[in-house]
Amino acid sequence: MSLHVLSRTERDETLGLLVQLLHEQALHACFQPIVDLRQGRVLGFEGLIRGPQGSVLATPLALFEVASRHGLLLQLEACCRKVILRAFAEQGLPGQLFLNTSADCFFSPGFSSEQLQQQLAELDMRPSQLVLELTEERPVASLTQLLRSLDPYRQAGFALALDDLGAGYSSLRRWHELKPAYVKMDMHFVQEIDAEPMKRHFTQTIQQLCTLSGALLIAEGIESHRELRVLQELGVSYGQGYFLGKPQPEAVTPLDQDVVATIQSEARRAHQQRNARPGQVVAHSLLHRVEPVAPDVHCEAVYQRFAREPDLVALPVVDHGRPLGMLDRQTLLELFAGPFKRDLYGRRPCRVLMDADALVVEANTALTHLSQQVLEGGRAQLGKGFVITDGGLYQGVGSAFDLMRAITAQQLTAARYANPLTQLPGNVPIDEQVDRLLAEATPFVACYADLDHFKPFNDLYGYRQGDDLIRLTGRILVDACHAELDFIGHIGGDDFMLLMRSADWESRCRHALFRFDEEAAHLFDPEHRRQGRLHATDRTGQEGQFPLTSLSLGAVVVSGQGSMTHHALAEQAALMKKRAKQCPGSTLAVVEPGQEPVILVVTRGPAGQPVSGC
Repeated sequence: MSLHVLSRTERDETLGLLVQLLHEQALHACFQPIVDLRQGRVLGFEGLIRGPQGSVLATPLALFEVASRHGLLLQLEACCRKVILRAFAEQGLPGQLFLNTSADCFFSPGFSSEQLQQQLAELDMRPSQLVLELTEERPVASLTQLLRSLDPYRQAGFALALDDLGAGYSSLRRWHELKPAYVKMDMHFVQEIDAEPMKRHFTQTIQQLCTLSGALLIAEGIESHRELRVLQELGVSYGQGYFLGKPQPEAVTPLDQDVVATIQSEARRAHQQRNARPGQVVAHSLLHRVEPVAPDVHCEAVYQRFAREPDLVALPVVDHGRPLGMLDRQTLLELFAGPFKRDLYGRRPCRVLMDADALVVEANTALTHLSQQVLEGGRAQLGKGFVITDGGLYQGVGSAFDLMRAITAQQLTAARYANPLTQLPGNVPIDEQVDRLLAEATPFVACYADLDHFKPFNDLYGYRQGDDLIRLTGRILVDACHAELDFIGHIGGDDFMLLMRSADWESRCRHALFRFDEEAAHLFDPEHRRQGRLHATDRTGQEGQFPLTSLSLGAVVVSGQGSMTHHALAEQAALMKKRAKQCPGSTLAVVEPGQEPVILVVTRGPAGQPVSGC
């Protein structure tokens, strides 16, 4: 029964029941696992609360609704905290405990860092085991005051999580100001993420912001294998939801082995996909595994490590899997060579000497992007190297020397097979990318691009202007591709191949056609544009009137689930290109598995005149 329809007497009885529950601490804790989406290990548990089974206050929603109505929220939170902490300690659960805590608590005299530390000490627990999960039932009156209130908790070793990002009063500003260790994304953006591109793009953006800020993203509400797969493809670090594990009074550890096997299998697939993006070599290829040091290790121990390992140029400093900085060999050895410096720094934690601004990059960062970051760091960065992470967690280190060598090899290979006119990859790289995508059963769209009536244009205006039109087409198609997901190659002449994994591939192709019409129009004489035709010779040597050159795209959607071969794909792409070329104007023709080909776009062409006949 809803609390809103209770009589006054029943409401009084409900309040009395709540007061009794608080006095007797008769609430019950449940624990839901938070899981590493790469290895399937348990990061920790979120502590949840339940009332007496079968009562009107059985659910947390009912408990907090009654407490809010009668001004007992802080008392209810204090009771929940005691019950959950006690149950977590009694069960001896591994990892961290995520504890929901409202902002009001941090403004209350009855809640302090010292009191919380005392509670933990009585249970033989440490502050590092507890993550305070900031909830947002109401907007915070003063963010500045909240930041000041949180300082003692951070200094004591408690971690902070921002709950339900994207719901309630969560904001990017609050994320920026609070600098939480974890960000929990609201389940609205997780559920059916496999079927809704907007949710996928939102999550991808949040994951990128987490990487930049150093926070770890936890996706809430994972309820299906498909949702898990998409989140892993996007590089999300951790997850929570019924598919991984339901809330239980007695937490189940370890996780169900079938769930772990699914996570690990999908993680390997996602890792291969992220690190084998078409046309790109990524930072993971430069990775050298170097055993890191913890931030509290003494500088003397670091000095001895450098002395034992003469080839060790730098040491990463890592805490709970997250890189904090780098220790440079030359800097430390020169410092210890000074008078009394070894005595002064030897027993101090190495974090005082680390470079907290060391370059940290994700394993799937393209070498071209990585080289730009290294160069932006100046000459000093060339000698320091960089830390490589996967989803924000430490994997290893890379050196600028290896980066430059890989870039050089990549450029030589690209030059060897590049089309001399557009400098785009030629037939050999195109074949390699198609074979790779088919072998990995990756969904993608093969889009065959070709210019219509190019020979009459080339004969009439000359080969120099013909080359300009081909280069223009190449630039437009390059811009239409997603820089990290899509691949473009130049087959030869006026033929191009796009291999697109971007979710919005159709709108990208549509935009390319309209842009081609607009920009190609400037290559025609005004009179030809007005007439909408050229008088020239066709491929058979016959003179005649021809439409202005347009662009045709023939797209084949590859689901990744069938047995498509390279030969069959090439044949279908050629047929779809031919189908598109039958239509006047710039055209996109598409065929999906098991369906008839369709014409999705027909433009007016460079002449800007209405077309018909398709």
